[in-house]
Amino acid sequence: MSEPGPSADKADARARGLKFEIQIGEGRGSLLLRPRTFFDWLRVERLEFEIPRVCFPLDITQGMAQFQRQRCRVAGAVFSVDDRALAALLRERVALLGAGGFEDVRLRLCAGGAELAAKVRVGGESADLTAHARFEADPRGLRVRLADVRLFGFLRRPALLAAHDLLSVLVGAAGAEAEGEEVPRLLGLGEALVRPIELFLARVLPAAGWRLPDAGGVRVTAVEVGGERAELRYERAEGGVAVEAGPPAAAAIL
Repeated sequence: MSEPGPSADKADARARGLKFEIQIGEGRGSLLLRPRTFFDWLRVERLEFEIPRVCFPLDITQGMAQFQRQRCRVAGAVFSVDDRALAALLRERVALLGAGGFEDVRLRLCAGGAELAAKVRVGGESADLTAHARFEADPRGLRVRLADVRLFGFLRRPALLAAHDLLSVLVGAAGAEAEGEEVPRLLGLGEALVRPIELFLARVLPAAGWRLPDAGGVRVTAVEVGGERAELRYERAEGGVAVEAGPPAAAAIL
């Protein structure tokens, strides 16, 4: 994961004081995070933790503090973004984008995915770049693919390489040697693997005083784009068998 900047520090500060609710039923206890927007762009519609070794009747008089040091297990999650959120994401990364030679970057949800556009500068040359960003469910997270890449103008760098550079900055991808399950990885030209739930948990939970939960059993089960909103859904595998994801679907960069 790249070093957080000032905006990340502010986001981490806002992460403190997470609001959970307790849900009890069918012999199990769960913690449900109240829906909230993080980092000014990522909406957490649902985040459920399963409480380990729960004993009934459950004593809730001690509040949420009694669960903070327990190794809870992620039972499911739903993340979403919209066009306003994507604009906030681009503002957060404007310095990194500028350092990479990208200006006037635009990202907008559309039917079947997202439209990506930017002005690219290489040396003294500049050109306009457009592409479609498509997401596919992957057993390890979310696979990002670029398609329909086009370059308008002359640039001493092929269009796909320029688009690949832009994708790398947008998702914060690192090389294969980078450590950590939450680190986005490049899989090939114009293709990256993103681990949204691991990245979110690693960035938010410890800063809020919570022990990092076990997310090993959850899988992406749906990636949907509707109108101006994209949604990513996680569910826990039943009986230790991974939930089979549907056909490849398109979504926006989370």
